[in-house]
Amino acid sequence: MGALRDAPGLAAGLLGIRHLALPLLAIVLVRDGAYYLDAFFDYYRALGIRHFAFIDNGSTDGSADFIPSCGCNGVSLIRSDKPLGVAGARNRGLAAARGEVIVFADAHIDLPAHWWQPIVATLNRPNV
Repeated sequence: MGALRDAPGLAAGLLGIRHLALPLLAIVLVRDGAYYLDAFFDYYRALGIRHFAFIDNGSTDGSADFIPSCGCNGVSLIRSDKPLGVAGARNRGLAAARGEVIVFADAHIDLPAHWWQPIVATLNRPNV
């Protein structure tokens, strides 16, 4: 975070971001992660992320069935019958994704509360 603190004018505005000027889409890899999905949605929605594209990477635990049945708006699912690996699954999601800002996340990981804000703040700058 030191580099962000040293960037003129950038660090001062990061914590004050309350609204996304650019739509943010999180591409989320999941493989046998049904156990994590309720907590995942609670956590990431609380961070302000509203659009998710899940890539089911060959789950056998019902993850791919849970996602469309969760009743969540802004959620799509791409299924794979066999594991694609991390890079293959992310590339498959990216090929199908539509959005101005696309980030990657994994269903079993809680990232820091403001992890996406520096990305969006940078992309919202007029010279970017």
